[in-house]
Amino acid sequence: RIAERTLAEIIRQRDLALAGLGIEGSGTLTLAGILDRYLAAKAGAAKPDRLDTVRRDFLRIAATLGWQQVRDVNPDAALDYRRRRVAAGTSHRTANVEINAVRAVLRWAARSRIIAANVLDCVTPLPIGRGHETRPRRPLTEDEAIRFLEAAEALDRESEAYRAAERTIASGTKSKAWEERARLPHVPQAPLFRALLLTAARVGELVSATWADLDEGAGLLTLRASTTKS
Repeated sequence: RIAERTLAEIIRQRDLALAGLGIEGSGTLTLAGILDRYLAAKAGAAKPDRLDTVRRDFLRIAATLGWQQVRDVNPDAALDYRRRRVAAGTSHRTANVEINAVRAVLRWAARSRIIAANVLDCVTPLPIGRGHETRPRRPLTEDEAIRFLEAAEALDRESEAYRAAERTIASGTKSKAWEERARLPHVPQAPLFRALLLTAARVGELVSATWADLDEGAGLLTLRASTTKS
């Protein structure tokens, strides 16, 4: 009898481990709770916008599939979710990113010994590349670039006028004090778009640049190693 109970316990632990529930009580842990612990652990080590994306995709998939506890996570359901997303027009890359958000959190939980294993490790990413893009990327033509910059400059002028309340002031419907009060200026966007087109730099690299990085006389902009990728 002792041998039978021991064997039954070994089998139970094996089945729990295969389901990622080998650690006592891990099956009843809430996914929201694990996500909170993951975000807290990664704060400061990962970019805030990256963590926001993980949180958004994780919660959306969990809500869509009705996953609340660790024991609810099912690879077949994840694959079916991904198939439906792709059928609806989502690119392979985006579908991978969404599933990878859940995988990353569960992988961290397994490495932290919060759960025994990540049951989504068996979900392999979909192939990516030009053949799988729903909206293939391409460079702007010269005419498109010119029209884009003209539209950006026009929008800057409209936004500047709006910020300055030019139409309202011209109508004379406000008091003198209201007309003369200080207003925040509009930050032009066209110069950033022009720099993106002319330098092929990343957005983050350009917005991190300072006036000290610009040699206006030589027409040279220095991108610092601390804010660029190799």
